[in-house]
Parts: sequence; C-alpha cells; structure tokens
Amino acid sequence: MPVLNLQRRPTSRRPLGRRAVTARPGAGDWRTRYVAAVLTVLGTALLHEAFEPFLEKSPFLTYLPAIMLSGAYGGLGPGLVATGLGAAFAELIAKVGDLFPELLLFLGAGAAMSWGNHQFHELLRSFRASESMFRRLAADVTDYAIYMVDPEGVIISWNAGAQRIKGYTEEEVHGRHCSLFYPPEAVAARVPWNSLARAKRDGRAWDEGWRIRKDGTRFWAGVAITPIRDERGLLLGFTKVTRDMTELRKAEEAARERYLRSILDASPGLVSFIDADGRYVFTNSAYSQWFADASNPKGRLVRDVVGAEIYDKIRPHVEAALAGRRVEFDTEISYPGLGPRRVRAVYVPNLAPDGSPQGFFGFVLDVDEQARAREALERERARFVAIFHSLVDGALGLSPDGEVIIVNNALARLFEFGSRAELLHKLSDFRDLFTLSTLDGRPVPFEQWPIARIARGERIDGLELLVRRVSDGREWCISFGGQPVYVAGKIDLAIAICRDVTPLRQRATRLEKMVRLRTSELERSVQELERYSYPVAHDLRAPLRAVYRYAELLLTRRDSLSEEERERYLRSVVFGSERMDRLISDLLDYSRIGQAPAALVPIDPAASVRAALAAVAEDVRHREAEIDVRLPELPRVIGDPFLLEQALTNLLSNAVKFVPAGKKPVIRVSAARTDGGLRIEISDNGIGIEPRYRDRMFRIFERLNASQEFPGTGIGLAIVNRAVERLGGTLGFDSEPGRGSTFWLTLREAPRE
Repeated sequence: MPVLNLQRRPTSRRPLGRRAVTARPGAGDWRTRYVAAVLTVLGTALLHEAFEPFLEKSPFLTYLPAIMLSGAYGGLGPGLVATGLGAAFAELIAKVGDLFPELLLFLGAGAAMSWGNHQFHELLRSFRASESMFRRLAADVTDYAIYMVDPEGVIISWNAGAQRIKGYTEEEVHGRHCSLFYPPEAVAARVPWNSLARAKRDGRAWDEGWRIRKDGTRFWAGVAITPIRDERGLLLGFTKVTRDMTELRKAEEAARERYLRSILDASPGLVSFIDADGRYVFTNSAYSQWFADASNPKGRLVRDVVGAEIYDKIRPHVEAALAGRRVEFDTEISYPGLGPRRVRAVYVPNLAPDGSPQGFFGFVLDVDEQARAREALERERARFVAIFHSLVDGALGLSPDGEVIIVNNALARLFEFGSRAELLHKLSDFRDLFTLSTLDGRPVPFEQWPIARIARGERIDGLELLVRRVSDGREWCISFGGQPVYVAGKIDLAIAICRDVTPLRQRATRLEKMVRLRTSELERSVQELERYSYPVAHDLRAPLRAVYRYAELLLTRRDSLSEEERERYLRSVVFGSERMDRLISDLLDYSRIGQAPAALVPIDPAASVRAALAAVAEDVRHREAEIDVRLPELPRVIGDPFLLEQALTNLLSNAVKFVPAGKKPVIRVSAARTDGGLRIEISDNGIGIEPRYRDRMFRIFERLNASQEFPGTGIGLAIVNRAVERLGGTLGFDSEPGRGSTFWLTLREAPRE
C-alpha cells in the first residue's frame, strides 16, 4: 500500500503509530498456528476416510493441500508439523507401509513447500518493516507537534511531540477533527477550515492563535500547514507542524508594555485615564511629581488626588469629557510645591462600540515647561532610536512618499550593507538590487512588495517571501510584518519588520525533503514489488509444479516405472528444488543489497577482483575456462568491499556460464584509469547479446535464453546494477551476438591522503 495513505478512515481503525507489521499476514500467536496445522491435517484425514473409495491408490496426495495451507498460514514450523502428521496418518490410517520411497518423496516435497512459504513471508515482512520505519520518522520529534490530517481536517497520524504539547494520546485524537484544539470563538469563525483552505490555495499557510490542551489550558501556537499531493496533483491531506509560542508571546507582550510604560513615564506632561465613575485607572510617573498625594492614584477619585481647589477649576471639563465630548482648554493652576503654572489640557473620551462613554484620556502639558519638554522629547527620541537599533530583527521606517528615513543596524547586517546610510534611499531604488518571490517561486512585482503595501496603509503579519540579491544571487527567506502609523487620520510613517527565517525554513525544507525522499523510496519499493510479484510467483511455482508433477508420476505409476524412469523423475524433483533454492537465494541477495547501508570508503579494487575470482574458481575449473587478468597498479576508489565483490562475482559467473557447450570460455579482466575514476572491464567469448535486448539487460527476472541451455534466475545482472548504483558508479556493456560481450563499470577515485 502507499506510504502516505491519507484517505479518511473510520475511527475504529488502528492509528498509524501502532505496530502494523506482524510476523506473517494472518498469523496469530505460535500456539494458534500450530493448532491450525494439526486441525487441518486431522480434517484431511477424516476426508480421506470418507472419500477413500473415490481417491487414487496413493494417500500422500490427499495431504499436500493441508501442507500448503498450514505453511501459508503459519510458516515453516506449522508446515513441517503438517508434513509429519500427514505422513503419519498415511502410514497408520491408510496402511501404506510398503510405499517407503514415496513416503520420503512426500516428506521432501512437504519440506520444500514449507520452506518456500517461509522465505516468501520473510521477504514480505522485510518490506513491511521498511514501511513501518518511515511511519516512525516523525515520532521521535518532541519539540514540535507534527501530525497529519486528511483533506477534511480529520487527524490520521500523531507524534510524541503532539502528545507532549497538546496532552492527547494518539488513540484519543485519531479520527477526530483538528478543530478539537481551537477555542470556541475560533471554531465559530471557521479558523481551522479557513487555514486548510488557505494552505490548499497558496501551497503553504502559517497560522498563529490560541489553542486548547486536553486539560483545558490555553497556549499560543504557531502552526505551519503544508498540503500533501500525489504525483497527479490530487490533494491527499495536510501536515501540521505546531510550536508552543506561549512564553515567546508573553515575553513580547511584557516587552511592549514595558516599552509603552517607559515612553509614557518619560513624557514631561501628565498622562492619565479616568473611568466613567471619575476614578483613575492609569497615570504616568509625572503625577507623583506634580501632586504630593498621587503616589498611588489608581482607583481614587480625581477630586481626592488633585485637591478641591484645582478640581473646582477643571470640573466642567471633566464632566464634559465623561459625557463623551472631546475637550481642549488652557488654564492657570497653582500646584502644591510648584506654584502657579500655565497648562494646556486635552481630554479625549473613550467610547464603547455602542457609543456610550467609558471614560477619557487626559493629557496635561505645562506650557511654561515646553522648552524643557522639547528637550525631554529629544531624549525620548534618542531612547527610541537606541531601542530601534537594538532590535534583533531588521526594521525600517518609510515616509508616505516612499523614502526610507530610518533603518536599524540589524537590517544593514541582514542584507550585508556596509552602513545604514546605504539604505536611506527611495524604496524604488532597490527594485534593481533585489527580487522578491513567493516560497513556490512566483515573482512578486514591486508594487506588491510588503513594504510598499504597508506604505499604502496595509497591515502585514508574518508574510514569508524569498528575497534574492541580483548581484550575486544570495537568497534569504524573510518574514515581513509591520503597519502604518497614522497622525491626524493620515499615514505619517510606515514601520516594517524583517525577520530572517532562513534557518527555520531550511530545517523545514530538509524535513520535507526527507519525507519526500523516504516516500519516493517506499513508493518505488511498492511499485517494484507490484511489478515483480507475478514473475516471483511464476518462477517460484514453476519448480514447485515440476516437483509436484514428477512426485505424482512416481506415486501413481510406481508399479509400471522402470528404474531409469524413476531416477529421471527423482532428478527432476531435485532439479526443481535446487532451482527454487537458487531463486530464493538471489531474491535475498537483491533485497539485502538494496537495504543494507553502503559503507563508502577508500578501498583497493584489486583486492575485490581477486576475491571475486576466488568465488568463481570452481566454475572456472569445471568449464576449464581460461582467464587473463591484467591489473596494473590501481588507485584506491570510493566503494564498499562487499558490494563491489558481489557485482564482480556475478559478472565473472555470467562470463563463464554464457558460453556454448563444447566451447572453451576465454575471459579477460582489465582495469584502467579514467577522468577522475577507474574503469573495470570483464570480456568473454560467449553467445553475446542481441541489440533488441539492450534495454532489458539489467531488469530483474529478464531471462533472454532458455533455462535448459543456460540455467539462471534472471536476477544476477539486476543485482550488479543495484550494487553499482549503491556504489555511486556507472554500469554498461558492449556486445556482438555470437562473438562475446564486454561488461564494464566505473568507480570514483578516492582522494589522495
């Protein structure tokens, strides 16, 4: 099945994270498998007794289906148990003690069938285990909640990080909608569905907001949503990567509050907020300097703080502001300890959505102190500039006409400018220096640059774009944010924040690449298994049918067969068993080469050639082959000794084997340096290869010659091709029909120490 099966499934199914690989499809525990084998044979014995008059003389054939069923269900052990019980019933119940040769043949056939079932199930188990490894890929990540939802938002996978952050186990969330984690107001606003729709439309979506844990507590989450599509572009579901940003948000809010408080406290004027009952809610530090009784005015009436004399003068204005009217006035007030002062006051009402007054903001400035206030403002400006330049993220201020009037040090460092002055230009001057594009590569025109949009009055929050410098191609992934600052209803300044999220994006890209790579590998394995399942079954059944056919002839015609015929039939049974064993062995080699990690290190290729020659020495002696080895002093190459030896052994074995009977094999092994590598050639004087077969040579189960003349499984060259691929080399051949072939492979030369 495909690795990423994201189609919506009923909640009664097991979660993806549970163990999905058993020792054998359909098998229970070992007791069940062995009991099933015994019951199958007992049932067969009862059927044999019931239908004995209609059966052949030999009782053994009756038990072969029981052996096949026991082996297919339980594996090697139950298959062997069924074989032994079948033989016992045939001897004891059917009384066939005079059929000792047939009994031995029956036992051999039963063991061969059980072994074949065992090997096939082991191969299938190996594939399923590799699929299970991918399912556990995201399970080890605990810092992020990583889970998948289907196209409707139903949860279908869950990792340990998700359980740690959200508090739910996989069983509790599997099959439930992801809106489970959203607060009621977000669900009512359809935030979960809108986020998925945005990710589907844009190729990716970023969402920040409150989420709810299992215990009811809330946390501030940053969520990256990425759609998953198949090769046809069909939406299979979404991956959601969630990070708990609660502490970061608290720190940011605290920093903003401290910053606002520092600004208001630095103001030389009196700043306050009075509620609808005429009580102070907030005052800046200037109040404690102007009024002796204002060290802690919060919750106290205005009259009690400023005193009866001053309150009588400002009372009409306070009442007007509490009635919802904006008030500006100048008056002279004698402050305790400061004497008479000329002040200018502005009261701005705070209105509820229905228009009712909820209090007012009061701003009072000592006109006599305006000069000193200007000095204080300059100091505050200097402080603001210092804070602006100390920000970790890049920041800039843009005037309404598109002029960059202030940038901080972080922005200059981010884009590698020598000084901030180099950035103080018209925004349009940068259109030839940088290009912007979306994360999927779509260009962003200059008019749609985030800073230009902010200058036009838009608010931008967390918009990620790729910024590329034209001069050298350097590229950053930048998260843009910011908003315009209005004064008297008009845009006075556009503030933009540029956060470099390149490392985070790179990590996300690497994770996505790993997921795609493993998905591709597993899909290729599935396709390969599906493509070759029929040839495997066919080639495994062919020798089994031969064993069955000749065993049947030995059993049914035992009285009429001559000794020569008996021997010929028995040899055919042995030949079929040996062919099945070779096929299974080659399949295991092919699977092992594809799964084992390749240890690519500097190796001596001459040693691998000598090892391969030793491996085929018996075949060379049997065929009286002549081998000419020409190996000059060879450089060390990057490779794996096991894989290189396996590839060379198969090529040498083919060179000896594919020579017509009666013709002496002549083989030449040579090696020579190439540009940056080494080329090893193995030439023979065999039958050669027809041009029409060139594209099929390295496919698995491709046998181009009759098995009677040139025996083989059709897997040898496929093993060579897979081994050379793992070595990072190339493989090829040149051939002329009837005159022989030359196979060659190239490897990379190891760096000199």
